[in-house]
Amino acid sequence: MGVGSGGVWKTTNSGTSWTPLFDSQDVYSIGSVTIDPSNSSTIWVGTGENVSGRHVSFGDGIYVTFDGGQTWTNKGLKKSEHISEIIVHPSDSNTLWVAAQGPLWSKGGQRGLYKTIDGGDS
Repeated sequence: MGVGSGGVWKTTNSGTSWTPLFDSQDVYSIGSVTIDPSNSSTIWVGTGENVSGRHVSFGDGIYVTFDGGQTWTNKGLKKSEHISEIIVHPSDSNTLWVAAQGPLWSKGGQRGLYKTIDGGDS
């Protein structure tokens, strides 16, 4: 589960207890969490709240873990500030689509629909 004001969390007991997975990162605001349908150890996280209120927190791109949340790598879109959706192709884990809002009250940044076919390397 991703929280707009508090990281990524995992439960293994239907929500009785939760473990933080994203606390060691430089950003805490989460807009999207997607588990790879072909490998549940691969989790993609889009940072920055996906709402547009005055109190909204921003992020610094898209992250991936291949080990269930133990280690994370920023895969880019660092100027997107708010990632709303990540879709992983159901049979090709290297193909993803990312919807990025970009900065909410200024020009520039990275906004729009992005596609990668190399697992986020480009």
